[in-house]
Amino acid sequence: MRTLLASIFCITLAGNLFSANLLLVKNGLIMSLAEGEDAPFTGYMLVDEKGRIGEVGKGSPGEKITAKTVIDAGGKFVIPGFLSGHSHPWQSVWRGIEPSGTLGEWLNGIHYKYAAHFRKGDFYAFTLHGDLDLLRHGITTRLNHTHRLSDQDLYMEQYEAEVEAGGHFIFAYVPDRKSSAENSIERLSTLMEKAEILPSPNPCLGFCLNSFGNFFGKELLAKDTLVARSLGLDLQVHYLEDPNESDSQRRRFSWFEEVNALWPGIVFGHFIHPTEEILDSTIEAGGAMIWNPLSNGRLASGLADIPHYLEKGLRVGMGVDGQASADLSDPFENMRMGLYALRMKYQDPAILRPLDVIRLHTIRTAEILHVEDEVGTLEPGKLADFLIVDPASPPTGPVFDPYGTLVLACSSSNIESIYVAGRLRVKNGSVIGHDAPALEKEVTRRIEAIKSRQKKANPDSEEDHHQSDRFGNEDT
Repeated sequence: MRTLLASIFCITLAGNLFSANLLLVKNGLIMSLAEGEDAPFTGYMLVDEKGRIGEVGKGSPGEKITAKTVIDAGGKFVIPGFLSGHSHPWQSVWRGIEPSGTLGEWLNGIHYKYAAHFRKGDFYAFTLHGDLDLLRHGITTRLNHTHRLSDQDLYMEQYEAEVEAGGHFIFAYVPDRKSSAENSIERLSTLMEKAEILPSPNPCLGFCLNSFGNFFGKELLAKDTLVARSLGLDLQVHYLEDPNESDSQRRRFSWFEEVNALWPGIVFGHFIHPTEEILDSTIEAGGAMIWNPLSNGRLASGLADIPHYLEKGLRVGMGVDGQASADLSDPFENMRMGLYALRMKYQDPAILRPLDVIRLHTIRTAEILHVEDEVGTLEPGKLADFLIVDPASPPTGPVFDPYGTLVLACSSSNIESIYVAGRLRVKNGSVIGHDAPALEKEVTRRIEAIKSRQKKANPDSEEDHHQSDRFGNEDT
């Protein structure tokens, strides 16, 4: 009897040990991007049932390490999922719009022309479309820098889509300009409490605030700052993006100082045209910025002097912005655009290395978003958000320098598979669990309906011409 019980115990123990591991990736060239671990290595990564990395090691995992699913990644790169620290997923269905327009012309061509004509379900479908597009391009964590173009119910469809899309997200909430700070704090606190109890693995990694106060008035900036600081959240704002508005925006920098908005929680989106004084004040306050090379190039906004910012000590992350202003949400293209532009500016190929720019699009962005303990590198305890990249499909040739091949020669088409919290979400470009063709038909139908309503409301004019304040007007 004792022998039988011992046998049962051993079988049970072995079963428990086996079930404790969800996934084992072996033989891949692992780019962990952990601090002090610059050199890629051939090794393995073990993922537990909770979707977290249990072990990362060099060489063979050995026979004692087992998992439900074993992936042989021989000849392939295993890298952390990319982060976008500044995205507008709902714009995914507006790509190619105003292809030669300035930022102001682009805003008139999308926000001000069509905002009043959104109806129930539009924001949800458009945001879901954008989120799936970001995910299939390798962005496993995104900050949705939301826009409030309509009432609260339509606005919150963006959050609902985030929950359903897959991948991880940070939700940048826009308080209603008509609401008091107290009402905004109460409403956002309730949303944050609901997010905490989402099913595991929880897709929501956090919140911040998106303010338009530097465009619509110091009082609004003060109110939004109060909301953010009361809840312990960052405040991320579009700032110094449009060269045509740089002088007026620089003059408004004093607003940030006057309303106590210069603190480690201030994050500037774009931040292309600061003076040295503005740059120094931001660094002294502990602030940060999100660099969006594709969008900045598309809209001719300018080139942020990233090497100078980094040398002075500014915290820098990266984003792909909205898919209507960057059009292609491929982080590989985003890295190359920024890298090449800076090398042209400095006429120095060593001004920014491939390893530097990939860290900007992963762990550095994670640090700015306060999720560096969860994502951004491949280290034990973190969520198993990672990509398997095959440089041979499509072929990029022999690998002389892994980071060089990854950043300079690969694209999202080289992504074989994408995992979020250890679960397969994308395989060969197809998002699992979503009917992408049906969604394409739906958003096309919805866009046609919006265009029809806009044309009916403005029968004598193909274009609406409004003053181009930066983004959004929930009073429409």
